[in-house]
Amino acid sequence: MTISATKSDPATRRGWRAWLGGFFTSDIGLKWMMALSGVGLLLYVLAHMVGNLKVFISPEEINLYGEALRDLGGHLFPKTSVLWVLRIGLIAAFAIHIGAAVILTRRNVDARGRIRYHAKRQYLAADFASRTMRWTG
Repeated sequence: MTISATKSDPATRRGWRAWLGGFFTSDIGLKWMMALSGVGLLLYVLAHMVGNLKVFISPEEINLYGEALRDLGGHLFPKTSVLWVLRIGLIAAFAIHIGAAVILTRRNVDARGRIRYHAKRQYLAADFASRTMRWTG
């Protein structure tokens, strides 16, 4: 008689959670988290830029835009509560992005060892932008 694990079996759920936790602590998982948080930050910058362009239309437009941001959520949530949730999400995305970058950089330094290059580095294949990507974004 064979016993099969079901979705309600605690061992199966624990295994799934262990896999998910292992994914988010792996290099690939950290790179995914960094990429997704980077996309979220980029979308915020674009939305913020488009909203701020309303100042060139008229002062009334920017005031209406500001009031619309405070009234997000309509009658379902108190005034400015959705805006505070978005602010907290922005801070979380920024923390995840920076944290993943720090962890990946430290792992890279630990894996590389003390000697960085055995031969003199030639920058024929890499231009200035690709060499300074870590610092310039």
